[in-house]
Order: sequence, then structure tokens, then C-alpha cells
Amino acid sequence: MFSTTALAGPVSDAAKSGDAAEIERLLAAGSDANEEDPIASPLRWAAMNGHAAAVAVLVENGADITAPSSMLGAPLHAASRFGRTDAIKALPAAGANPDVRDQIEFTPLMRTVIENRLAAVDALLEGGADVNAVGVAQGGAMDIGYGPTIALQLSIRFERDEITRLLQSAGAGPIPPEVPSDLATLGDAKQGREFAYGVCSICHRIEEVDPVIMGDIRSGPPLFGLIGRPVADVSGYKYSKELIAYGGAWTPERFYQFALSATLTVPGTRMVHSADRTPEMVADITAYFVSVE
Repeated sequence: MFSTTALAGPVSDAAKSGDAAEIERLLAAGSDANEEDPIASPLRWAAMNGHAAAVAVLVENGADITAPSSMLGAPLHAASRFGRTDAIKALPAAGANPDVRDQIEFTPLMRTVIENRLAAVDALLEGGADVNAVGVAQGGAMDIGYGPTIALQLSIRFERDEITRLLQSAGAGPIPPEVPSDLATLGDAKQGREFAYGVCSICHRIEEVDPVIMGDIRSGPPLFGLIGRPVADVSGYKYSKELIAYGGAWTPERFYQFALSATLTVPGTRMVHSADRTPEMVADITAYFVSVE
């Protein structure tokens, strides 16, 4: 795929092989640095094949460093997914945003984590990538849930231990959502009960009279009596070590943060949830659980 000349233009062909001199010649003769290609732009070909000199020549001659691609993302995504460290270093040096987002709001750093590219992660961090940049997980075959996520959540979930240590050494950590100052009076407990049964009962028992669903591999621990209860205290339930380390007890504020964005509050958690969860909805659910503590 990365060397074929079928249907490709001359600049793309030169970019695939990293022939910077030929690229310069073609561009000087009037070729387009952004010539159309059925798979990738010349800059993406150079990036995903790791040709830093070709990247530099193309950018200097007007190649679009930000143009999205439904398959590969921006050129920096392309280099990152294939672990091309020379190109990863060249692109930010040429002006590429190290935190550029692809079609599902993932940064290049997140893509390198998924592909298990340790050296590429290091190169991106050296190039100024934000270790706590927030993307949007969209579920699918990767089983990473829906909603806000960060590179650290992905590295722990995919058991990329070396990458996890590297990210943590670079400052990766929890970035829980802000708690409203009026949380105690903000939510509607009656509405919150309806929401709890609508969005939480798929995996959790909401009230003690509910049927036991703990045998289902998707299930979470029961939520009745949650407020004031120690975190990760239900006997027989296998919690993630990250949630165990979170420790303490469930206060309304901690529940609100975790229910709104579990992966940002406790990176590495196994809890996944739907994308339509809003701060208002979670405030209502919090009010309900406070009302029955």
C-alpha cells in the first residue's frame, strides 16, 4: 500500500520514496504540492513513510499541513500511527499542531498509544504534544466506551505499561470535571431517579429491590446506598486497580465527577458510558442518590 504507484501522481510517487530532490524538481516545474491522490496527499505519503526531508520540502512549497483525511487524519496522525519518528519530529518543526484532531477528535498522541509506538510517543512529547489533551472516544471494536478520554486512559486500558509510565512521567494524570458550586441544590431527585433507571440500570442495580445482574460481565456494582460508602467496597466485584487506588468514600462531588466523566476522573477505569450524558443529567442523578443515602 505504501509504495504502489497505481493512480498516484508524480509528486506522490516521489514522496513515497522520500526523493526530496525530485519533489523540488517537480514543484519547480509547476506540479502541485497538494496534488490529488486516491489514498493520501503527497505530504501524508512522506509522513507515513518517515521521510523527513520530503516533509520539509513539501511544507516549504505549500503542502497543506492540516488538511484532514477520513482514513489517516492529518499528516502528523499518519506519521504517528506508523511510528515514523523522523517525520513526527519534522512536522511540528514545520508548524504542525502537535495536538491536531482527527475525525473522531483523537490527537496523534492517542493514535500512537493505540498502535503501541513507544518511540513515537516520546517524539510527540518532545515536540510539544499535550499529554492531557482530551479526545472523544466513540466505542466500536476497541471497547473504549464513549465520551471524553485521554492518552493515559487508552494506555492503561490497552496495557501499554511502558507508555503509561512515560505518559505519567510527562505529567499525565486525572483531570476531573469541575463540580458546580451549587451541586447540593442543583439537581432534581425525581428526575434523577428516572435518569438513573434510564442510563445506569443497564449495568447497575439502582435500588435494593432490583434484580441481581452481577453475573453479567458488563455489570457494575450496585448503586443503592452509594453516597458515603467507601469506594470499591462491594465484595465479590472485581474493581480496576486504578479505582481501588482512588480510595476514599463516595461524596456527592466525587460521584458527580466520576459519573460525568469516569475516564478523566480515574484514568484506567473500566467504566464506560453513553455519549449523551450531560452535566444537568448527572446533577439530577446525584441528587437522587443523595436523597436515598
